[in-house]
Amino acid sequence: MLAAALYNRFMGTATIVTVQEFLALPEVDGQRIELIGGEVVCMGRASKGHEWVKANLNELLIAWIIKNPGFKLLPETTFELSEYDSPIPDLSVYDRSHKPSDTSG
Repeated sequence: MLAAALYNRFMGTATIVTVQEFLALPEVDGQRIELIGGEVVCMGRASKGHEWVKANLNELLIAWIIKNPGFKLLPETTFELSEYDSPIPDLSVYDRSHKPSDTSG
């Protein structure tokens, strides 16, 4: 919330930002923000039930990926889907043949 609050304080809540502007925002420990439709959105804390479902899905996907080595499981990875969308899904299955150019860490 802090990063989004700081951003909104200076830019106004109706300001639409691009992915490049969003990625330039300072990171705040413990805060998870995403860019959805050009708006900075604070993600709430996940419930235990949500985390339980995510863990179960993680186990299922790992078993599937072991049998399908052309894919990789990426947890909580930032994606740039468009000029105004940069979500961070809980889990993503990524085709290894489309390895991103930035793998520096």
